[in-house]
Amino acid sequence: MAQIDGVVYPSAYAELALSREVTIAADVPRLICPNFLDDNWTGGRRADPTRASRDLISVGRLAREKYQVFGLHLIAALRDRGRPTTLTIVGSGDQLPLLEEHAERLGVTQLVDFAGPTTEIVDLLIQHRAYLHTSVTETFGITLVEAMAVGLPVLAAPEDAVAELFSDTVEGRYLDLTSLERSTEVIAEVLDDLAALESMGRAGRVRFETQYSSDVTVARLSDFLGALLR
Repeated sequence: MAQIDGVVYPSAYAELALSREVTIAADVPRLICPNFLDDNWTGGRRADPTRASRDLISVGRLAREKYQVFGLHLIAALRDRGRPTTLTIVGSGDQLPLLEEHAERLGVTQLVDFAGPTTEIVDLLIQHRAYLHTSVTETFGITLVEAMAVGLPVLAAPEDAVAELFSDTVEGRYLDLTSLERSTEVIAEVLDDLAALESMGRAGRVRFETQYSSDVTVARLSDFLGALLR
């Protein structure tokens, strides 16, 4: 680390986390530049949260730290409130058998679709009303950026770098992973407010265009790296 020319962090949280592990000289140039997405990835496709056929979607590794089990409890709680809500879980991992067993135990197998891994993420995202993210730790969170890129509101706990990705009540809503009741209330409120779904979806798309599109971030990264070579 003593010989590095510069450091690029995907988030302020990532910078903080690395500083706890290693010491980097104060005079080493550094840049916080978020991970980015080429807008061509969306193929021009956009979500319409007010007309979607399904409710929530979650994308990512099925791992303990992703805490998808909390999503299953949310679906059970929403059902118990008389608001049956569907959830699509996209991805693979060693937690799949546990999650499937948990869904059966909670009696939500008819509401939860374990879609497995797929490269057709955009097609799945645009079928839903909102994006659900329950991870307890993130150094960035590219799946939230993907959701905002297609105009999908995001529902996530402001853990670690996630708090930097979107603002509560603007591009989505913050959840509380320590309170199933509070998070259930937030999700029910959002899903039943079509105007809010539409507004947050539009705001998420704007945030993507201005902060996470490769058209914006690659230029910043290129300038930083170029300066290191001069």
